[in-house]
Amino acid sequence: MDSIPVDRGQIGYQVARGATVLVMDTTALSITDSPPVGVPCFYAVSATREGVPGKPATSSEVTVLPDVLELTASAELTAIRGQWRLPHEASNVLITRTDPAGTVVVLLADSRESFVDNDVLSGARYSYLVRAGYPTPIGTHGHRHSAGLWVSAECPSSPAPQSPLGPQSPLGHYAFPLSPRRAGTRSRRSGAAPHSVVGGRGGRSWWLSLPPSW
Repeated sequence: MDSIPVDRGQIGYQVARGATVLVMDTTALSITDSPPVGVPCFYAVSATREGVPGKPATSSEVTVLPDVLELTASAELTAIRGQWRLPHEASNVLITRTDPAGTVVVLLADSRESFVDNDVLSGARYSYLVRAGYPTPIGTHGHRHSAGLWVSAECPSSPAPQSPLGPQSPLGHYAFPLSPRRAGTRSRRSGAAPHSVVGGRGGRSWWLSLPPSW
């Protein structure tokens, strides 16, 4: 005996965000949604037959928390400055700094869209994690923060002081560089022997040897 085909009806899917139905009786296997920022959401997907939904499968909580925009950091001699643009739904930022030793501290923002870190050392690189903060739903306290973006900067090292004279030669003379345009010249002090002028490496610099004063 031949089997008789059974009409199972058209199979589709219904997708809802909370109590809001986004699509119903669709055959697509994915959709794109733009939920409200900072609001916890749940998604439910139900298989449908002839438009009638079955028991839904529910997602875990989803909350969209955008990061700050255009984050940059710049170094000065004694401070590091950070700047960004805050999404209009965000209310504040959380900034943490990591120093070369791995120590993490929380920094206070200078404004809604900047910070200034004066507690830095020259030649050390500091990393900053900036996270946008969003108010929690009505009836709860605190803020939720985005995953955050990293930025780093390093204050330039202070130049080492230079001695006015170069190293002492084995003969007790000191040498210091002269401008190349003075190469080959000789100078004389009253009552003193002439100073000797010696060409430098590659002819780029010249060294004037001075006898010690003793």
